[in-house]
Amino acid sequence: MNNKCDILVVIPFFNEEQRLPEILDSIAKSASNKFKVHLVMVNHQSIDDSIKIVKEFSSQFFKLDIIEENFPIHCGGQPRSTGIKKAIELAENYYLDDSIPIVTLDADVIVSINFVSEIIDKLNNDFEIVSFCERYNSTEFLKFINKQKNIDLAIKSFVGLNWLRYQILWGLINSGIKETRGPCGYAMRAKTLKQLGHKQPFDSDGQPVTGENNRLEIIANRNNLKVYSSPYYSQVHPRREIISCNNISQKGYSKNNCNAEVFKLVRELDNYPVLTDEQIQNYLSAGIKRAIRMVLIRAIAYDRLNVVKIWFNHPMWYQIIELSTQYVNQNKPSEEILEVIGNGFYNDMFNFVMTKIDGAKFESFIKYLENKIPDNNDLNLWINDQSLIIKPDPTFIKL
Repeated sequence: MNNKCDILVVIPFFNEEQRLPEILDSIAKSASNKFKVHLVMVNHQSIDDSIKIVKEFSSQFFKLDIIEENFPIHCGGQPRSTGIKKAIELAENYYLDDSIPIVTLDADVIVSINFVSEIIDKLNNDFEIVSFCERYNSTEFLKFINKQKNIDLAIKSFVGLNWLRYQILWGLINSGIKETRGPCGYAMRAKTLKQLGHKQPFDSDGQPVTGENNRLEIIANRNNLKVYSSPYYSQVHPRREIISCNNISQKGYSKNNCNAEVFKLVRELDNYPVLTDEQIQNYLSAGIKRAIRMVLIRAIAYDRLNVVKIWFNHPMWYQIIELSTQYVNQNKPSEEILEVIGNGFYNDMFNFVMTKIDGAKFESFIKYLENKIPDNNDLNLWINDQSLIIKPDPTFIKL
């Protein structure tokens, strides 16, 4: 077909009238009149002006389809599956070309100016998957931080944890754990996506379990697919982080009776909360603990526990890795269990580790990591840096 698109973009949305102009504008700018973008927008029962806004952008894209998702529970994975199925059908049956790239991302993201061109370039040069790192939208994040009474403490905790997570993200990538980047998207050719098979995991009660995006890359790793992790960061809205700052251990999720993480919808805040000093201080330590758990989950899913063991020169870290290895060897989880990062197995593993270690020594390890965070002057420079590429600090993680 002569009138073929260059890329299919799948975006599920629910009541995103505030965010959609940003993401659609950023995708259009990244296409830059050089690439034909076919948008597949999946409306999950929105009751605001989301559809109206999407239609207002139709002239900026080669083609635009709006399809409806009627699944009764709001979650990211099920409408994404619907959109991906539609995109594969378009590639195969409308464009008659299953090599067309398909990319999917969340509706509260701003992509880099290189987004579309980088996908096409890398998929044309031996890579089979392109994934994107993320940072919080600094403008929105600073609005929240500047609402706090103790701004210095807020910068240390909120920007500091954001900085630490960014280092961990690149530590994972550089350790061979090139997972899909959650809200900021991933791309592959239609035939590759069809081969891997996107699906939303559910528990026995029909509740959506977290990890549908990560599952694809875990399977891709088993199949030795070649993954390119983009150094150009995308910006994701920090609303989930802000809403969960009173209880970061849940971070937008809830637990079911099997200790698995079930998706919990997070949307706009009428006003950003003002927190006490104690809440802000607790946020940082709780966030670091969750980051440790994130590393363990990915390292187990990718069979890289021995690789991440060298990250930190601290006896507690070595013990955590050894106990995690022990738990995996004792329980021998199936590949299907390891595919879902919200699976109760991972939460049970972390609980096992925490019952075996000395609490005071563990807290000293948390403080050790906290002390690796730069001072507020450097954090201010980092959060305000609008460079397309922000390099990780090579001293934070030993590789």
